[in-house]
Amino acid sequence: MLQCLHSTTYTLLLSFLQPQLDAVNPDNAPGKVTLVIRMGAKKVRAGLPPLVEAVKAAGKNVLWISDPVHANTVTSSDGIYKTRPFGLIMEEIRGFFEVHRTLGTHPGGVHLEMTGESVTECLGGTVDEVTEARLSEAYTTHCDPRLNAEQALEVAFQIAEQFREDAGLPALCTSDNECGTW
Repeated sequence: MLQCLHSTTYTLLLSFLQPQLDAVNPDNAPGKVTLVIRMGAKKVRAGLPPLVEAVKAAGKNVLWISDPVHANTVTSSDGIYKTRPFGLIMEEIRGFFEVHRTLGTHPGGVHLEMTGESVTECLGGTVDEVTEARLSEAYTTHCDPRLNAEQALEVAFQIAEQFREDAGLPALCTSDNECGTW
């Protein structure tokens, strides 16, 4: 697994990536190399296309994974909590899928920092919105803020809706009454 971080420059990454791909997968076997993208919502649409195009042009078989949680970390306005806005996480996911759709490549998946517990570590969500005022209610992480169960399910449903739309299938949710604002 090679992580492609938001702070890595395009030129450095491309000069580094080609020899790495050759070294870890000299036979270019499908499924052997996973590229984990951590660019952030503000950079994914500009930063990912050159990387995907370079890997595609080199004919390399890779599995593309989005890790939209890590590169969207912020500090709460009171300076106490490390948190992640749900809206930025979703925006990076949308950008990741949009880039692959535009370039005709396959988005392999999404990695999420999440828990089934009712934590209040990531801001936002429409099912049970976590606000800055609510962060202290159940902020239990000792390291990285995690999506709670409701937020993680909302991510999954939004991704499923996008897949359905891309495939020309009807939406699972046909009104705001059925699915909230997503």
